Amino acid sequence: MLKWKKKYEVGIPIIDEQHKQLFKIIDRAYKLLRRHSTDKYDETLEILDELVAYSKMHFETEERIMKENNYPNFKEHKASHDKFLMEVEEIITKAIHDVDDNMLRKILNILVEWLIGHIYGNDKDMGITIRNMNKNL
Repeated sequence: MLKWKKKYEVGIPIIDEQHKQLFKIIDRAYKLLRRHSTDKYDETLEILDELVAYSKMHFETEERIMKENNYPNFKEHKASHDKFLMEVEEIITKAIHDVDDNMLRKILNILVEWLIGHIYGNDKDMGITIRNMNKNL
């Protein structure tokens, strides 16, 4: 189970709201894992597709905000987004014909580890820097 905590906030409201939504999607996937159903394949793929699509939209939002505020670490931050999406899509492509609870758990663990690490590192730094540059946020 993955629950949003106040300590994850970066201080940019739209980004915090989108992070909360990512946590909700991942939590739904964990709940699916706990369900004792043998036919989770379609639901699993739907959640993974939703997670990738929402992540892309979220990254576009972050990148737009970084560009609008001339964030000095934009290139590095964007590169981490690009690498993450490439790795996740590669894992999902490999798993698409063999999605089971273990594979879903592996994908979710990678997502959670990356998301929390990214929020605590890159996003917190971005939030502090942009808030200091733009007092309107």
